[in-house]
Amino acid sequence: MSAVNMIGYVVRYVAIYLLFISIFVRGAIDKLTKEVPQFFLDGWAETWAATFPGLELSWRLAGVIEASAAVVLIISMVMLEWLPGRAKAWAKLGVGLGLVLFMMLAWGQQLIGATEGIANLWLYFGTAAAVLVVMQLDERAAAMTTEGTAPRSAR
Repeated sequence: MSAVNMIGYVVRYVAIYLLFISIFVRGAIDKLTKEVPQFFLDGWAETWAATFPGLELSWRLAGVIEASAAVVLIISMVMLEWLPGRAKAWAKLGVGLGLVLFMMLAWGQQLIGATEGIANLWLYFGTAAAVLVVMQLDERAAAMTTEGTAPRSAR
């Protein structure tokens, strides 16, 4: 891999990690250390989610998922999964937890008919899914190179 390609590869993963970790850490801190906001309590009070699992638990659960995703992505960074040729199992798990979170949040928005919020969460979900595709393609290209078959872009 040329130096320019290596720099581009590493920069891509630094951007992915920083974006997701910063979003997840901020959300987790807010949801796990602060009071449940009044807008959330008022907005979902008339939904069945207020009864089961309950609004406090729903809010905290979102924070736990965000914290888990951030921790998993940090583990991925420490394990150097961002380097070319490395399997990205932890990174894919972290982004996958993000997909679960975005689905959960969109589902909650659907309960109250917040279509604008749902649209934003579809954007987050789609972006996370695209990142998973990039990771899968990078793993496939690395496997092909290891097996002696260069990917088309390297030929």
